[in-house]
Amino acid sequence: EDLRATQRDMAAFALLPDIQTLQIDIMDGIFVPRKTDFSAEEFLDVSSIANIEVHLMVQHPQESLSDWLAHPSVVRVFMHYEAAAHHLSELIQQVHDARKEIGIVLNPETPAKDLDPSSAQEVDVIMCMGIHPGKQGQDFLPGTREKLRELQKTYPSKPLEVDGGVGIENIVSLRDAGCTRVVLGSFLKEGASPEDQ
Repeated sequence: EDLRATQRDMAAFALLPDIQTLQIDIMDGIFVPRKTDFSAEEFLDVSSIANIEVHLMVQHPQESLSDWLAHPSVVRVFMHYEAAAHHLSELIQQVHDARKEIGIVLNPETPAKDLDPSSAQEVDVIMCMGIHPGKQGQDFLPGTREKLRELQKTYPSKPLEVDGGVGIENIVSLRDAGCTRVVLGSFLKEGASPEDQ
């Protein structure tokens, strides 16, 4: 995505009631096919929006993490378990040292049981992808609900978030499965403008 389009969307969504945090997806063209065409420095230099969470859909999150943590508007950083598992304890410490929150993301093919329990207790949020990461507009994967139930049973006090495929037709069932937060991307963009939703 280009910087101008990202700025435009975020500025519009920031005006909506009940939107507390805006998420920006950062893609490297390796972990997911698409690639973000701006750096953390370029984005943060022009962004005035408070409460941003950064979703690092990248193969090596440790390479850009410090750049995203440097800005006061960034309150939370998500990284994928599949990319971060080998460095997770160090990354958790780095994020917490910066007084930010860290979330760990599980791809659809990663079972909840693969998440290391000690690491899971240290992160602030666990997020399940409801679609395959990297492209909006995909159909929701129903196996996400069972993963949420398993995570909620194992980590009952941990906030659980879902990203991808969330809409009016499934948001209640996601809540009932243990989800406490959702990312609304395609759903908000389906109207002529965000205000139409």
